[in-house]
Amino acid sequence: MLNKSTFSVWIIDHDIISQFGMRIKLRQYMDDLFVTCFDTTHRGLMELTELRNMQAPMPDIIFLDLQIPYMNGWAFLDLMEEILENLTKPDVYIISSFEVFEDFEKARQHHLVKGYFTKPLDKHNLEFVFMRSGIERI
Repeated sequence: MLNKSTFSVWIIDHDIISQFGMRIKLRQYMDDLFVTCFDTTHRGLMELTELRNMQAPMPDIIFLDLQIPYMNGWAFLDLMEEILENLTKPDVYIISSFEVFEDFEKARQHHLVKGYFTKPLDKHNLEFVFMRSGIERI
C-alpha cells in the first residue's frame, strides 16, 4: 500500500466551485492528501512538463473534467501521453457534470482512464478510486 502522506491528487476543472467541493470531499475522506487544483488543462500540462523535466514525482491521481474551454479533457489526455511518453502515468478519472453516453464509452475504452464519474463525487466513488490505486484509508 502507498503511504497516504505522499499521495498526490490533481483536480483539473475550470469550475472553481466544483474544485472547492471536490477538495473538501477529498479532505473529508482522507485528510493527509496533497491536493492541487488547476483551472485550465494548459496549466496542468505545464506542471506535468515541469515535473518531468525535474524528474520529480507525478501525481498519483488526476480528476479531469472534459468540458474545459480552449483545450478539453480529451486533448489534455493526448498531450499528457506525449509528455510522459516513457514514464509512469497517473491514474485519470473523468469527472463530468453530465452523463454523456459517448464520453462514457470513450472513457471506458481509453487506456489512461480508470473511471468516469458524474459530479459531485460521493464516498463510494472515492472508495473505488483509492482502493483501485492501492491506498488504504487510515
